[in-house]
Amino acid sequence: MTSRQLDRRTTKRNRRVEHYLHTASRRIIDLLVEESIGTLVIGKNPLWKQEVSMGKRNNQSFVQIPHARFIDQLTYKAKLVGIRVILAEESYTSKASFLDRDPIPTYRADQTNPAVFSGKRIARSWYRAKDGQVIHADVNGSYNILRKSSSDLSQLGRGVGGAAVLPRY
Repeated sequence: MTSRQLDRRTTKRNRRVEHYLHTASRRIIDLLVEESIGTLVIGKNPLWKQEVSMGKRNNQSFVQIPHARFIDQLTYKAKLVGIRVILAEESYTSKASFLDRDPIPTYRADQTNPAVFSGKRIARSWYRAKDGQVIHADVNGSYNILRKSSSDLSQLGRGVGGAAVLPRY
């Protein structure tokens, strides 16, 4: 292939990715406006794509996803419509139990004592709390990101009304 063909393919791919990011971020912001949500909390870890080990092909695909650019687009579009955006560090939010109110530490590479959590992930999509209640793992992680973003959840508008603890299998 010539360099002109490579440039054309690269440009076409970049335009498609940019279009997808704009479309997805616009739909999210439209939904937030429709639901009268005034605060958007986004979980983000610095340098989280560095030294990822999911296999050669998965690594190549994963590091190509422009998460930071997507977050930037969500942020500027949210601010245009008056939605407050909070970026929260999200380490251990998938491992900690929201239902059991596990403490959620911040990741440190030099940490010698790993954190111990009361619940555990039982399948790809499910998390079981200490008392046996099952919650969707993504819901558990999202609530924990919300918890970690603010020690006082009442600052976040209507706050957390309850957790989805009766899943359908």
